[in-house]
Amino acid sequence: MIKKYIVTFFSHFGAIRFERELRARGIKGIVKPVPRKLSSSCGTCVEFGINMSLSEEFRDEKAVFYLKDNELKINDNHNEIEQVAEISKEGYRRIYTAKE
Repeated sequence: MIKKYIVTFFSHFGAIRFERELRARGIKGIVKPVPRKLSSSCGTCVEFGINMSLSEEFRDEKAVFYLKDNELKINDNHNEIEQVAEISKEGYRRIYTAKE
C-alpha cells in the first residue's frame, strides 16, 4: 500500500532541501504549488508517496522523516517544514504542524 503526503514549507529553499533528501533515499518527490485547501508561507510544497510494505527501510529516527507504527514522523532540524498532510480520497489529513 502506498501512502501519499504533501509537505509545506516556510521557504522555497526548505522545499528544495526536502526534495533532495527524498531523492537521496530513493523516493521521487514532486515540487509544486501548494493546493488551495492547504496554506503555506512560501507557496511551494513537495508531494511524495511511500510504499508501506517497504517501511523497514525508513526506521532511522534521526532522518528528516521516518515511519513508526505505519505513520510518518517528522524531525524538522532546520525548522523549515510548516505542515505535513496525508492525501486520501476524502482530502487532506494533517499529521504534523510546526510548533509556533
